[in-house]
Amino acid sequence: MSEWTIGEIEDPRREDQARSVGRGGGARDAEDHDSGNAASRIRQRHGGNEREFHGVGPSRRAHEPHRSMIDTWLPREERAACERRPLVTALCIFGGEFAALIALTALAVAQLPLVVNLIAALAAGMLIGTLFTVGHDAAHDTFTASRELNRWIARLAFVPSAHAVSLWQRFHNRTHHSWTNLRKHDYVWEPMSPAQYRALPPLRRALYRLCRGPFGSLPYHLGHMWWKRSFLPIAPEVRGELRKHAFDCTFVVAGWFAFGAACTFFGARLDPQRPLWATALLGWILPFLVANWVNGWVILLHHTHPSVPWFDDPREWMATNSSVTCTIHVTPPLLLDAISNNIMDHNAHHAAPTIPLYHLRPAQNRLRQHFAAAVHHVVLTPRSYLEIVSKCKLFDGERGQWTDFSGRPTGPVCISRAIETR
Repeated sequence: MSEWTIGEIEDPRREDQARSVGRGGGARDAEDHDSGNAASRIRQRHGGNEREFHGVGPSRRAHEPHRSMIDTWLPREERAACERRPLVTALCIFGGEFAALIALTALAVAQLPLVVNLIAALAAGMLIGTLFTVGHDAAHDTFTASRELNRWIARLAFVPSAHAVSLWQRFHNRTHHSWTNLRKHDYVWEPMSPAQYRALPPLRRALYRLCRGPFGSLPYHLGHMWWKRSFLPIAPEVRGELRKHAFDCTFVVAGWFAFGAACTFFGARLDPQRPLWATALLGWILPFLVANWVNGWVILLHHTHPSVPWFDDPREWMATNSSVTCTIHVTPPLLLDAISNNIMDHNAHHAAPTIPLYHLRPAQNRLRQHFAAAVHHVVLTPRSYLEIVSKCKLFDGERGQWTDFSGRPTGPVCISRAIETR
């Protein structure tokens, strides 16, 4: 195995500012191409020959596939087909899903039996999650061939879920994609170690237990991912970048409240007898909370499984292909799959983020054929979800396995397997 050494790291959570994820990670923004301020360098030695990776350009990170590596599992002809971005297809998906959301919102506030309003509100929340995947794709600059159009589609698609595009690109594209499942770097559902958990004060420990429970995705997503990393630039990593995020944050705050005002205004016309607070709850707040709950458990399932490791040692992490071994292919039930926009074909998305969502399925099938022994596949059922949540409480980096809150192992030793099957 190659020898990896990690150079000086001033602040691991800020080092990703000098890295890019390729064209799909907003890398064409000027700031993403600036590697001069990198806080660390990663070096690989092959018999005394040293190479430095600064991470500039498409997939220029040592642990992720270069374009030539993608060719090993996705032939160039198929890759070219998967990377096509027909405008008509993209606009039909975006327009159709936005129109469906408006229709469901109207049903949620119309003068109908309350049970019908509630079902429509829940369905609208699910569709906000679907529309969010369009924004996710456009924020990766892969939804259409136009960078400017992608930017505006992302902004509009993110309004119902109240996500600022620039913040999402900062934390998702340039942090999560660059450091998937590396602790102290990847912030998405990062598990504590048994020692960290034991050191928490009682209230923090109770909150952590809540978020790691079967109903914890809503408080976790709202408190850890949405409020300070996707809605407003509150997280410590972006407090010094206010000017960079000012426009997108202002746009999404104004857009989200305008969306809520429109729901309430037109809802009052459809059912004048209903109190305004109830109309706003059914047409705006409840669907928003459902979308956050859905986003929370979907993102959890992307990279959390008893056989999927989290790494403390960057050298061990660099020895894996996190797109394959630290990402799960989830097959949801038929109805959920139909509205998922292929977001659960997640290995292919991480391995080749230039592929738009409407071409992910054939790419995922190819990747699974090539990495058959390494890809973790889960058929999503209530039982499989509860099994993952019940077993994945803490991750013991020294032993390389998941544990319960008492530190008892709940899964296999998986760090060594991830390195062996990279």
